Amino acid sequence: MNKSFANYTTSLAFNMSLSKNMVIALAAIAGYADRYDKKTYIALGSYDTAVTSARCLKDRGLVYSYDPEKPGLYKLTKAGELVIELLKEAGLIEVIQAANETKAA
Repeated sequence: MNKSFANYTTSLAFNMSLSKNMVIALAAIAGYADRYDKKTYIALGSYDTAVTSARCLKDRGLVYSYDPEKPGLYKLTKAGELVIELLKEAGLIEVIQAANETKAA
């Protein structure tokens, strides 16, 4: 069981709210965008808040820090992987990838 995710949901019914920046950061941690390139955030009409967004994702149990020597490096939890699947279903990963490719051109 993912205690962070369980604590975030708190009951049988829950509402998961992710900001645009958190969605971009989650996609980047999953490998769908360059996490540290501000141009991806700008292309999507947002600001680069990758560090803060990653901490919020960690608090929600969607990512975890896997290296105690480098606490800013994250991987997806099972819950994070499931949210990525929802983002794919909603077409948001495609939007993020397109913005990432546009800024690279």
